[in-house]
Amino acid sequence: MKKANYLVDVAAGTEKISTTVPIDVNRDEMPPVKVMQTAVVGTNGSLTYRLNLDGFPGTGWAFTYFAEIEDLDPDESRKFRLVLPGQPDISKAVVNIEENAQGKYRLYEPGFTNISLPFVLSFRFGKTYDSSRGPLLNAMEINMYLEKNDGSLDG
Repeated sequence: MKKANYLVDVAAGTEKISTTVPIDVNRDEMPPVKVMQTAVVGTNGSLTYRLNLDGFPGTGWAFTYFAEIEDLDPDESRKFRLVLPGQPDISKAVVNIEENAQGKYRLYEPGFTNISLPFVLSFRFGKTYDSSRGPLLNAMEINMYLEKNDGSLDG
């Protein structure tokens, strides 16, 4: 059954992971701890997605939620970037979850509050050349802005 914002494709090498360690989610959006205790990792160096966004194209709000839930060795690193076709400025920033979240098992929530998105959204998280581990994603949210309608004045 098709639902809004349903996943169409998942990249080969995508694996699910989880932890029982509590995640510090005390930030702006505060996603559920249970959600942040799970993630997918791109063991082949990328996480590639294609989503159908019902109601789009349009302007919306999109956030990703990251928490490092794997124990990396001291000589390992996880650095990656979001690659969004047609949006080169967005694709420049490098994510290092432990550094951006200021520690393990802590939430990092980058996002965009005013972004134009198509009906079919294709994107990927790709590891950087100096990273030993592929990208990790705990969760994401995409919402469309709707025009507020207060109803009729005579009702």
